[in-house]
Amino acid sequence: MDFLRIKNITKKYKINGDDYVILNNINYTFPSHGLVFIYGKSGSGKSTLLNLLLGIDEPSRGEICFRNHCLNNFTLEEKYSYYKNNISLLFQHYNLLENLSAFENVKLGCLFDEENIDENANKLFNKFNLNYLKSKEVKYLSGGEKQRIAFLRAIIKNPDILLADEPTGAIPRHTAIDLLDYLKEYSKEKLVIIVSHNHELLKEYADIILEINNGNIIEVLNNIDCKNPIKTINNQYIKTNSFKSLKSILFTRIKEDWIKNLLIILSTFFSYTFLILSVGFINGINITTNEDTKKTLLYNFAEISQETYQSVEASNLLLTKQVRPNKEILNSFLPTGVEIKENLSYFINPFSRVICQEEIVEDTLIYPYYLDNPFLIEYQKAHNIKLEGNSLFINDIFLQKLNLNQNEIIGKKINVSNDVDVFSKDYANNKTINDLASFNLEFIVAGVIEEFAFLNSPKIYYSYDYLYDYLSNCFLENHSAYFKRSYSCLDLLFNSDDASQFNMYSYWLNLNNISPEELNTIIDENDFKDGNLALTSEYLSIKESYSSLMNVFAKAFFIFTILSFVLVNIIIALTVLSSFLLKKKENAILLILGISYRDIFLLYFVQNLILIFLSLLVSFIFFKPIEILLNTIIFHFTKLNKMINVPFFSYFNLPLFLPVIMILVNLIVVFLSLILIFLIAKRISLKEELVDE
Repeated sequence: MDFLRIKNITKKYKINGDDYVILNNINYTFPSHGLVFIYGKSGSGKSTLLNLLLGIDEPSRGEICFRNHCLNNFTLEEKYSYYKNNISLLFQHYNLLENLSAFENVKLGCLFDEENIDENANKLFNKFNLNYLKSKEVKYLSGGEKQRIAFLRAIIKNPDILLADEPTGAIPRHTAIDLLDYLKEYSKEKLVIIVSHNHELLKEYADIILEINNGNIIEVLNNIDCKNPIKTINNQYIKTNSFKSLKSILFTRIKEDWIKNLLIILSTFFSYTFLILSVGFINGINITTNEDTKKTLLYNFAEISQETYQSVEASNLLLTKQVRPNKEILNSFLPTGVEIKENLSYFINPFSRVICQEEIVEDTLIYPYYLDNPFLIEYQKAHNIKLEGNSLFINDIFLQKLNLNQNEIIGKKINVSNDVDVFSKDYANNKTINDLASFNLEFIVAGVIEEFAFLNSPKIYYSYDYLYDYLSNCFLENHSAYFKRSYSCLDLLFNSDDASQFNMYSYWLNLNNISPEELNTIIDENDFKDGNLALTSEYLSIKESYSSLMNVFAKAFFIFTILSFVLVNIIIALTVLSSFLLKKKENAILLILGISYRDIFLLYFVQNLILIFLSLLVSFIFFKPIEILLNTIIFHFTKLNKMINVPFFSYFNLPLFLPVIMILVNLIVVFLSLILIFLIAKRISLKEELVDE
């Protein structure tokens, strides 16, 4: 069985469309040991033959057989076995990894033997008296020292074939002699093939000298006993995982490119942070809409009326008429606990005069509050307030108009006065009774309500029960005289028909056990015989307006969120691509050393994974302080609380959904990017990557 044989090898190159034959039907059988020297003029095909023997180039015709197995037919696994166990290359310009130590570089030559790798490396350093170089980074070594380290790396796995490409070309003569001594010693047991133009120096060491001339190979000298048996051959392919031993490369790469990696981490951090805050803004809008809008004494206050429609003759127009609905109909569908209240706004309304500290406060809205309002009950507990009948609440916008702080306004008097004309019709006697009702109510400010700020305006809130009692004792002089009994404003309200202006064509509601949204849904879903019921709620109006506006912002931020997420992953993909392109030659060296594509793939995957996790970690650490800062700024200008609320620990009722989904997507992007890159990389010629510059 031949050890290494070249059979009818022809190698052609295309130059300007013409075939250029560099090796022409050459044949030769190499022994299993000895030092073989191949020389020839520049361009004669020496390096081409070396590349063919190494397996990084393919012949145009013919075959190269190692132990009767054709290199051209090797599977990927067999090629890794060939690189790992049977052959090594000693590069002319060393091709060491500059930022690793000499010891780590040597270990790269035998990563698959993880158990014995340190021991084997130490033995070589001891044998060749190079212990003083072990801890030094390669970039600080001289040319001769680098060549020695490259030699140790080439022989640490004890390869059957050692190829050397111009090993003495870049070092002084005395260093070259030392190296040739090493190679000569090694060739006693293994095959050493040296390609060089230095005929005079090498011929004294060579066992076989081959000359390449005009595409042919000529044996000039052969001192090898070809009858000698093949020396010990390394074992067949050993399936191992050399990734663990690549950790020195991994951390060195991260350290040596720290500026680039820092920029990548920062850019990815900003993208991640914007993504997280965008999600937080969308979530904050929902929380504000569903929770913060309830921060008002108007939450359980609503007004209900009935609308009827009347067509206009000879027109497509419909006139809408509003009346107070039938109380029996209301009681038939209103949920238990919802109270129907008389509408008192004819007597006290936005046209009433509001006076505080002898100044009229213009444009003030006036609303009642109910004592069982949940928001009010919580407010009383929080501020330890005991309400009196004439207790009044103001909102923060009203307070701003007064240019006072809370401590200055609490306990102050606010007067609300109004003059209204009231009349009744005695149809039997065709008599109209008129009165002028004058009110001057004195209230004491019990607290300031910091309401939901959107579309807010100055408001004061009085006790419904207090005004109700006041009106029941506010008697109308002319009405009392005409009806010969005490006749109050409240009697006028009770005796008015459903289309009267005194009841404002509606009832007020106290929503104790139901939200305005739920009541509105009930009204919409029911068909009433006497017409359409319309629910009016200041709270609902503000909420719907706010929700509509925020939905526009949410859609815009959703688009930005998607774009930022895409940007993050583009950055990641570009990071993966750049890290690969910058290390193409280094990757080729690792492959020639017998490290598989799988392990190099894992090396890049883990390297980029570390950068991603660092970016995520920084984002996860800083997003909360940034969230708090932004919320503080937003609250200062809008009084909207927690507009950014990142659902970090729970989203869609799933724990840690946001960080998990970000990590998973990023992992997929890195994985797919590397798959694509390595599919392309496998088409790249190792020979082109390993060409010495």
